[in-house]
Amino acid sequence: MRVVWDTNSQTQVAVFQKYSTDLHVIDIRMPNVIQTTLQHSAQVNCACWYPKTNYICTVADNAFTNIWEVGSDQPAANNLQNP
Repeated sequence: MRVVWDTNSQTQVAVFQKYSTDLHVIDIRMPNVIQTTLQHSAQVNCACWYPKTNYICTVADNAFTNIWEVGSDQPAANNLQNP
């Protein structure tokens, strides 16, 4: 299990498991309730919160990067691939 803390919020974290295509955003005040589930088409490798906004960037095994606005289940920008 990997945990990525939101630098803008003291209570919001993103978590994902090894070999999982899903990233879950959780409020640690209610850890049994998933706020948002973000789904990649391949296994998630890394995630990073964007400072001063409600965006998170995720990278998957297929070398694609998605930028998500938390609260939306669709990426704000997707399939950004390193040339």
